[in-house]
Amino acid sequence: MAETKDEAYEEELLDYEEEEDKAPDTNGAKVNVQHECIPQAILGMDVICQAKSGMGKTAVFVLSTLQQIDPVPGQVSALVLCHTRELAYQICHEFERFSSYLPDLKVAVFYGGVNIKVHKDLLKNECPQIVVGTPGRILALAREKNLSLKNVRHFVLDECDKMLESLDMRKDVQDIFKLTPHDKQVMMFSATLSKEIRPVCKKFMQDVMVSVYALLFICPICTKQQAGEVECGVHWIGVEDSQTAESRCHESQSVCKRRIKKVPDTDMVKGISTEWCVCISIAFEAVKDTFVPAIVSQQPDVQLRQPMEIYVDDEAKLTLHGLVQHYIKLKEEEKNRKLNDLLDALDFNQVVIFVKSVSRAAELDRLLIECNFPSICIHSGMSQEERLKRYRGFKEGHSRILVATDLVGRGIDIERVNIVINYDMPDSADTYLHRVGRAGRFGTKGLAITFVSCSSDVDVLNNVQSRFEIDIKQLPEQIDTSTYSNAIVEDIALWQHLSCLDGMSTLIS
Repeated sequence: MAETKDEAYEEELLDYEEEEDKAPDTNGAKVNVQHECIPQAILGMDVICQAKSGMGKTAVFVLSTLQQIDPVPGQVSALVLCHTRELAYQICHEFERFSSYLPDLKVAVFYGGVNIKVHKDLLKNECPQIVVGTPGRILALAREKNLSLKNVRHFVLDECDKMLESLDMRKDVQDIFKLTPHDKQVMMFSATLSKEIRPVCKKFMQDVMVSVYALLFICPICTKQQAGEVECGVHWIGVEDSQTAESRCHESQSVCKRRIKKVPDTDMVKGISTEWCVCISIAFEAVKDTFVPAIVSQQPDVQLRQPMEIYVDDEAKLTLHGLVQHYIKLKEEEKNRKLNDLLDALDFNQVVIFVKSVSRAAELDRLLIECNFPSICIHSGMSQEERLKRYRGFKEGHSRILVATDLVGRGIDIERVNIVINYDMPDSADTYLHRVGRAGRFGTKGLAITFVSCSSDVDVLNNVQSRFEIDIKQLPEQIDTSTYSNAIVEDIALWQHLSCLDGMSTLIS
């Protein structure tokens, strides 16, 4: 049964790896953000990660933080910052889901729109070990000494470019950062990281000085020697192929690929502290072959290890392969009629309609309800309680049509959304990429339709096509439902998959 459980865990963590394998490889080489980042993140490395929307970036910092954290009552060990209240609420929920088998761990979310006294009382009476929040409220609580950040060991920025591009929000993030210890792990994530913002992100990172001990391996078959090294803190062994942790015999590759039966004893590393012995033991355990250590250097070689950086310099790789994109050219006064026709004709599970302002969101929502489309809207003009109530209702499937501003354009993950409509063209290509990324997530199919009504809309659309190297065509008279909508059976499988993720947290404990 243990093997079955491990296999199930591996399958869940891949986020539909089988479906991705079947899909055309638009990345040139298949890169799974979780496979790339989690092994390094759980070892405490700083991480800057850019990956397309819907590929599981949240799971990277949630799982790696939970794996490392050692809950201490009354001490905040991890701090996660994001730019909107809805995203903060969603991230907090993910931490709660994955930590359900960690009874001693507490998670709490803090953002504006809630009476600050409620948050002060929570911190005083039930201080969480993991804090998620927006910069403004976190900074206010920290300045008033209600939230102590002196024990933070993990500092995370989700949608980091959005927070660091805004100078006001960047200043809040910097002030919060200064209140945390120097010795901590920093992780930053976003789907869009311009070359201009990357140096800003790196200023929050630190290069780590590590000591590397040189080792010498002897093959018991041919008695020839091979050099290697072991690094404290990262538990990495550098033989011939550090990626696969295999070392090859000088004369025969096949003979020497046997599993090592025991790790080296302390006598083999005389003069080196117990801490180093443990590190070396872990490294040899990973090698799993018949090479045995013969010599360990007494003096380490101090080396500089930089943060792990994953960027997508080819912006064509940022679009989701299951997302079909079209545009409709029309006049401003024709938008309402066309939207009604689309909602009648399209086969959707849930749809998000993006507009450019609070007033337009409220007005369009009213018009849709008058036309017997049961929509809801979310915008910044609402009370926080009402915003969260509507967000939860939509996420749980109680409503099928959501009219929203860019408040939910980034990071928000609603699994059943398979259509996004840009009623108003976004102001930039980056915003467009984040908006349409609400559909076609987790390797599923989706459809994005954008209304183009003026010359500035055309400019943004052309920028999107040139930057991301996609050909967005006009919406045809007839569109094949199978190109953007998963079958009912596939939808059921998706929900089963997402519910199974709750079971993954057992492995953390």
